[in-house]
Amino acid sequence: MQTNKDAYESLMSLISDYLPVSGFGICYGGGCCGTCGVEVREDCSGERKFTLSCEIKIDDELANKRIILLRE
Repeated sequence: MQTNKDAYESLMSLISDYLPVSGFGICYGGGCCGTCGVEVREDCSGERKFTLSCEIKIDDELANKRIILLRE
């Protein structure tokens, strides 16, 4: 998926626009509910980072990363 960095406030809002995930981002980006958890993976190094998608800005650092939704 491609977008520009000014199109969305956060990765959470981008995901919410494209994927109908029930119960995702309940606090609308407040960072307090934990329902928008994602794993960000580096394709070449295998490095993993767990974080809330509402805390991730859309920028060049997301290029070529794999985003995995964390669901219970």
